[in-house]
Amino acid sequence: MYMISLITNKVCFTFWIGRRRVFIASNSFLIIGNIGCALALNIGMLIALRLIAAVGAAASNALGAGLINDIFTDNQKGKALSWYASVTLYCTAIAPLIGGVMTQFLGWRSIFWLFVIAYSLFWFAIVFFLPETNSCARHHQKLSSDDVDNIGPGVSSEKSLWRGLKMVNPFASLKLLKFPNMVLCCLYIGILSFTNNAAAVSFTWAYSIQYQFSSTMVGLFYLTGIVGNTSGAYLGGLFSDRIYIRRVERANLSKADVYPEMRLDQPVLFVGALITAVSFAGYGWCIQKLVHFSAGIVFQAFAMFGVTLVNCILNVYAVQSFPKHSSSAQACIQTVKCILMTLGILWGTDLQDVLGCGVLYTILGSILLVTSPFVTYIRRNSEKWKRARESING
Repeated sequence: MYMISLITNKVCFTFWIGRRRVFIASNSFLIIGNIGCALALNIGMLIALRLIAAVGAAASNALGAGLINDIFTDNQKGKALSWYASVTLYCTAIAPLIGGVMTQFLGWRSIFWLFVIAYSLFWFAIVFFLPETNSCARHHQKLSSDDVDNIGPGVSSEKSLWRGLKMVNPFASLKLLKFPNMVLCCLYIGILSFTNNAAAVSFTWAYSIQYQFSSTMVGLFYLTGIVGNTSGAYLGGLFSDRIYIRRVERANLSKADVYPEMRLDQPVLFVGALITAVSFAGYGWCIQKLVHFSAGIVFQAFAMFGVTLVNCILNVYAVQSFPKHSSSAQACIQTVKCILMTLGILWGTDLQDVLGCGVLYTILGSILLVTSPFVTYIRRNSEKWKRARESING
């Protein structure tokens, strides 16, 4: 349901009604859904209300990138989008601790009441402090207002808006997947997510069952990933912006064209992939051979550094490649990412039982390392991607 909402309900409508209105509506779904979850009487009711909450949750991923793209210049997008892209990984590190403590001392319903309070505060903040950032939506709203003035009171802006919405293809955000460079970025980020989520499942199992730690302690161990996340987000944004600025300056001096692909650098991506591959492999063998528990935690922190570094650089490139469709670009990334994340959770345990953690994470790390040169292919075809993008970016 999260993926369906991500594709259909958020991205394509922002051109007509704006990001602000969709954010308000989405947070309303989140508040209603989480109130229902907190009051759920059985598992069926809980699942149904979680689906309602998922409709609202999709907005943060798709529209957040679009909002950042509206506000920041190309030279600033690296750092801004890197920190934004790292939020999901931060939550992965922090949520187990908070959830474990709250469940242990306050009961599982308290988690949903915390969500209700948080999203209610966000709702008020958006209503009173967030302006409309999408220029297309502002232009359309101005035209709708002009229609009222020119045509008269018989035609309202809401009717004009409804006529526009009826013309929108609800799956239009997936049109970006027809571009090979976008598909390659989405798939690589998806493989990163598959590996990371499979490792997260094994981490909880290993440290609660094999090493006999409490749920609170396991949650504390997850916090070490924050060190890797922070370092990866900072360096990912720093490298992305510096490399892009330097290459743009050279292009301007030689009066050459400027491409979003200038942001990609094969050595940086290769180093990130190498750190990720070695760290996941080391983590897998540590928990399989029952090495001291601290070793697996250290490897996990380095793995999070590599995942965040690569994820941030590719997210920035994808969003910058389609400036007028930045939310659609993020929706494509998150859709592929969510599919492979789910598969990582569903298949991770079975694959570990068949192959063992050491072999499994060595294979997954090797795949990430071997496929990392796709960045060179994207960079060498910058002119090709530019011609293809002109048909959609205008």
